[in-house]
Amino acid sequence: MSENRKETLFALLILSLLIGLCVWLWALSANASPVGGSGFTSGVLLPGQSVQVNTELEGGETTIITVWGDGSGDLDCTLLGPGGVELAEDVGDADACMFSVAPWRTRTYHILVWNAGHASSRYRFIAQ
Repeated sequence: MSENRKETLFALLILSLLIGLCVWLWALSANASPVGGSGFTSGVLLPGQSVQVNTELEGGETTIITVWGDGSGDLDCTLLGPGGVELAEDVGDADACMFSVAPWRTRTYHILVWNAGHASSRYRFIAQ
C-alpha cells in the first residue's frame, strides 16, 4: 500500500471519529426527556390503522421524538399540541418519523402515528 493511500485512510478514520464524537456530544447536549423520564411504547398497526401516543413534554427543553417501523409499512406521524393543534407532520414513503420539539411550556402532547402502507407494520415510539 502506498504512503499516500495510508495517509488518506488515516485522515478518513480521524474524520469519522470526530464526526461520531460530535454527534454523540450533540445528542447529550440540552436534550430533555419527557416529564417522568423517557417514553417508550410499541405495537402493530394494520394498513390504514392509527394510534395516538400521549406524552408530557418539559417546557423550555428539547425532546427528540422518534417512531420507526419494521420496514414493511409506511408510517406517517403528526405532532399535536394542546387542543389538537397540528405542530408538525412527517409524512412520506419512509417507515420512520422524527420530530425535535422544544415546547415553551410543560404540557401533554399527542403523536398520531398511522400506517399509510399496504402491509401491517410493527412500530416503536420513543421520546427522549
